[in-house]
Amino acid sequence: MTGTLKVKLLEHIELYCKGVNLEISIEDIKSDFDDFTSRISAPEDLSGLSQVFLLLKRMNDASQKLWEFTKSELCLPEYIYYAFNEYGVELDASSRESFNRSTYKNGWCNEIPFYVLLIKSYEYKQDSKSLNLLANFIGNYFKTIHTLIDPELATSYLASINLAGSASIILAG
Repeated sequence: MTGTLKVKLLEHIELYCKGVNLEISIEDIKSDFDDFTSRISAPEDLSGLSQVFLLLKRMNDASQKLWEFTKSELCLPEYIYYAFNEYGVELDASSRESFNRSTYKNGWCNEIPFYVLLIKSYEYKQDSKSLNLLANFIGNYFKTIHTLIDPELATSYLASINLAGSASIILAG
């Protein structure tokens, strides 16, 4: 199923582009889609991807500026966003279940924590202040991700635990 959902989603985007007379090659669509899914650390099987589009729709409904910022940070071309938010995707039951998944799989919190944050966004407050906070987090995440994943620059796990413990003592006192 891993490749099946992706193929169906790419076909959906291609049909959308043809329907609105956008002249984008399938290679460019695939490249743009791969850039986007890589940027958000989507799993190979693309489980839960619809939750990301729903988050972006909520942001768009709250503020055009907020949506533009977040879309840009996530490297999401507008045509891909509109392909999923203006037209329903025809999927078989198994692919639809995977695409619409709103829970994360075992190990995702360690392997792809940013993606978990995105797909669980429906559980967060939906007011404009909260969505702005999430957008700011996303922007800061991408500004600091290289530091977070570079073993020479990242804080060790044990040091992080000690720092968190120290911070909680200071804040409690």
